[in-house]
Amino acid sequence: MKTPAMPAKGRAGRMNMKQGVEGFGPLFEPVRIAGLEIQNRIAMAPMRTGGLMNPDGSLTQRCIDYYTERAKGGAGLIITGCTRVDNTVERLPGPIPPAFDAMPSYGELAESIHYYGTRVFVQLTAGLGRVMPPDYLEIVGTPVSSSVGPAFWKESVLTREITPEEIQQIVEAFGEVAGRLASSGIDGIELHGHDGYLFDQFATAIWNRRTDRYGGSIEGRLRFAIEALNAIKKEAGKDFPVIYQFGLKHYMKGKSPGPWSGILPGDTQEEAGRDIVQGLELARFLENAGFDAVQIDAGCFESRYWAHPPVYQEHACMVDLAAMVKSVIDVPVIAVGRLDIPELAEGVLARGQADIIALGRGLLADPYWPMKARNGDHSKIRPCIGCHFCMKRISEDRKPLSCAVNPACGKERLHNTMYPPRVKRIMVIGGGIGGMEAARAVALRGHNVELYEAGSRIGGHLLPAAVPVFNHDLGRLRDWYEEQLTAMGVTIKCGVEVTPEIVRASVPDAVVVATGSRPVSPQLPGAAGGNVTTCVDLLLGKEKCGNRVVVAGGGLIGCQVALWLAGQGKKITIVEKLPETSMGVFNANENMLLELLEREDVIFLNGMHICEMTGEGIIVTDDVYKTVSVKCDTLVLAIGLTPERSLYDTLKMEVPEIFAVGDMKKPGTIQEAIWDGFHVGRAICAHAG
Repeated sequence: MKTPAMPAKGRAGRMNMKQGVEGFGPLFEPVRIAGLEIQNRIAMAPMRTGGLMNPDGSLTQRCIDYYTERAKGGAGLIITGCTRVDNTVERLPGPIPPAFDAMPSYGELAESIHYYGTRVFVQLTAGLGRVMPPDYLEIVGTPVSSSVGPAFWKESVLTREITPEEIQQIVEAFGEVAGRLASSGIDGIELHGHDGYLFDQFATAIWNRRTDRYGGSIEGRLRFAIEALNAIKKEAGKDFPVIYQFGLKHYMKGKSPGPWSGILPGDTQEEAGRDIVQGLELARFLENAGFDAVQIDAGCFESRYWAHPPVYQEHACMVDLAAMVKSVIDVPVIAVGRLDIPELAEGVLARGQADIIALGRGLLADPYWPMKARNGDHSKIRPCIGCHFCMKRISEDRKPLSCAVNPACGKERLHNTMYPPRVKRIMVIGGGIGGMEAARAVALRGHNVELYEAGSRIGGHLLPAAVPVFNHDLGRLRDWYEEQLTAMGVTIKCGVEVTPEIVRASVPDAVVVATGSRPVSPQLPGAAGGNVTTCVDLLLGKEKCGNRVVVAGGGLIGCQVALWLAGQGKKITIVEKLPETSMGVFNANENMLLELLEREDVIFLNGMHICEMTGEGIIVTDDVYKTVSVKCDTLVLAIGLTPERSLYDTLKMEVPEIFAVGDMKKPGTIQEAIWDGFHVGRAICAHAG
């Protein structure tokens, strides 16, 4: 849903439209939250930090370095990832709420960030409630919530209604923790009221069916959050700034008591959760209750691709919601939702749709986004590709926070640039994602690099992957690499098929082989002369397809190609040998892609494989030899990649310093190729003596 830009209301909307460097003006004007001045209008959105916390609730040095790097990069406000205040009502594994002994680490965080003029708020959460993850459910047992109801991840488990006495216990904990944080130098607090977590469960009538003073009207449903606000103000001071983060709309379809699911962009269906009218009423109530600012997003766990927008969501996908809120309240409004393109973020502020823009994953990908935007160097900003590797890593893989395109994220001190004592001549063979990152990492440390690519352009699999419009950020990433490599003085030689003889004649100090992979093309009975192509050739325009298409392979690549073709009006069937579709990506990304395919009427044949082509289509079978005939004009293969290893295998016993990178070793994800290239670059530097 998109709405026209609305006129800004109140003092927060009146801004000097004086232009800054390269036209970036409003982004870099100061703004106030309560009495606190923030040096610009760029905030780091709260994101969980995973393994960057100590068991006692204090911050590790890696965590402090992580946030400090974003302050160095020019963010005006940093909001840390959500921190619990109590572990007695909702007993969870992992770091405990920060006690008195944990405060020195927060003091060091505030001190480190303040050196750069940046302000820091800590996001505090009341808890998980009904959205407690499955592995926690096995440990904790019955989760709490505003009312009795099914747990999100396991509907056979019913939540327990939290008691008024337990609510008061949590409220007091908010005051105690906030008071300690204020004393340690933290500048403010944000309350975690979005995405269907515990505060949101209280605020939403579909989950809150209480009949006591914490239910019923909007005043009752928000009483928990308001009491937490008052406790914070009492302990930290009445002028201590407090933000409330919430989704204006849940984008959830279905009827109580469920099941519910998400509403895709452009769909017009009845809202089962909070709708816009209710959201605007909530915003007014929060302002009147004394909150100093609001951060506006959308969604809940049933529609997680709104609260955590993946690549399939447009940039600025929730700005219209922030604009609606800004039209009805006077306190500052913070907008989120893939705002990591400077011109776009500037336009949001210039049109008065919000007072502050918040970047989450964009600042993971490039912590110096604000500085580069201010200097007019926006083409030098390393783009976020919307993959949600960061979220999958901490929530599903249980590993410390990092970023697919920025391997130094969360390890800033460990990966400071090192310059070698002796400059080497490095030959990188292959201009795909792994080869480009290896060349960049080596050149960054002062070596002379020559990058060879057999094709006409560098980019490798990024070139076909970026063809669908929803993947255009992959094209931005390819362009970023080309600009970075050129600026670093890397010699790029395209159209060169490197042979062992060329390597021997060049006599480089070190060789990085990143020859990549090619699509698997099995021999199928009846395929000779049939219309069979690979997903790569189809995306690159080397092959055409008919109107009835079968995609062999229901992984991420196959599903994305299917969505791309369905958008062209093709009738698509996906054949996947596994009984369940699994893409190996964050659940918000997978859920949205599957729902988009469902909307396009794409047919899935799971647990089956193709055994033969006929004149009219294909024959598929399952493990018990049940066969099905599927009519199609074209078969598109998306069943995997095979490494191109021949050059490396020939040279590995000849070249003293030779490294293998990316798909050439084992076909994998973009993140794996980038991290591989990054660490190989560091390894070459380590052997630079």
